[in-house]
Amino acid sequence: MTLKRLVNYPEEKTLNELERVSDRHELKVYTKIRVADVLPIENSGISDKQYSYALRAHFDFVVVNSDFKPIFVVEFDGPSHSNSQQVQKDCYKNELCKRFDCPILRINLNYVSKKYRDMTILSWIIDVYHFQIAFYEAQGKGYIPDDELFDPFFILTDSTFPEKKFPYFLSRDVRISLQRLHKANQIKYPSSSGLISVDKNNVMRGIEYIQINDREGVSVITAMRPQGFPVRFSDLLDELLSIFLYEKLESVLKGEASPKRVEEINQELLQYERDYRLLRAHSCGQVSFAFAGSA
Repeated sequence: MTLKRLVNYPEEKTLNELERVSDRHELKVYTKIRVADVLPIENSGISDKQYSYALRAHFDFVVVNSDFKPIFVVEFDGPSHSNSQQVQKDCYKNELCKRFDCPILRINLNYVSKKYRDMTILSWIIDVYHFQIAFYEAQGKGYIPDDELFDPFFILTDSTFPEKKFPYFLSRDVRISLQRLHKANQIKYPSSSGLISVDKNNVMRGIEYIQINDREGVSVITAMRPQGFPVRFSDLLDELLSIFLYEKLESVLKGEASPKRVEEINQELLQYERDYRLLRAHSCGQVSFAFAGSA
């Protein structure tokens, strides 16, 4: 009789990427670790249901330092995580991690299967997380002014990507390409506009758009789940929106896809204004009628 495989294919892909990224930060990755072996649940005051769950459940991946102390955990959420029973289990795990101040990152296959400027979303998040820690440690020692804020887009270079300038500015290349298209009179504006909002379930929802001419344009919409991980995910969502928009714009300019009417894009913006709470917005003088006074 054949013994069971510890991880499935998506988890294997995640593990490989997680180990690759963690290795350059001198961290180790372990898989299928019991929740109670990571979190100090004994005599902690958590509910009986949470305690029982922690004894039975496991984390997909636990990242530890050289002293084998957990730094953060990663959960791979496949299609089964949309059913009500699994959602409740995920809530237990999220609540326990929040209770014990354990960063938890929830990902899907897109975080490890797609690359942007030779970087997966997972690697971007983990690198930025560690650079952020180093930044604030240096700030605490007086090496960086107290009023300076951490911004991953200001990182000029990294030994992992020595040939790339500002490697964590994922949309850098597509933003430059938009300026070139504008100079060539192929689009009306040199940059896109967009906004990021949040719904009642704390899911971030973003829309990015650009006008090709007075009558037509292109827009894309995407979302990102709430995370219990100390990275500013609105920055990441903003970057991905810009990349997705440029990909859609390329298809339209090549005649492979159809543009949208300006009125249609405005209706999308109006719906966002009605349904969601605005977090941030940026405009390049385009069809932002619905949010003229919101930014």
